[in-house]
Amino acid sequence: MKSTISFIVLTLISSTKILVKADADNKCNESNATAKIVNSCPKTAREWNEAAKNKGCRNITHSCTSFEYHCVINAWRNETIEVCAPSWSIVGMSCAEYNFGGKRIQKSSEAETCN
Repeated sequence: MKSTISFIVLTLISSTKILVKADADNKCNESNATAKIVNSCPKTAREWNEAAKNKGCRNITHSCTSFEYHCVINAWRNETIEVCAPSWSIVGMSCAEYNFGGKRIQKSSEAETCN
């Protein structure tokens, strides 16, 4: 019985470490330093490419999974932010936002669709 309980406890500890690591991997500590409030996001592919080139995300040293140009709303939905951060898949027609506390791009908590 003791060995079964020990095995279960060790399994739970191992699982917890994996979950904590997965959460840590979603953060990108260097991204907050690159965040800048802008009046609007690029409207065309050409403007987007020019803004990405000017931001220079790929030239900045980082320890993130990737470091790419984004132009999104902030989590409070009151500012538009240009930021270098890892890409994140947003499923459905939902807005993407940048979360300063989480240091990442994420799906907006608002149930709105984006154009």
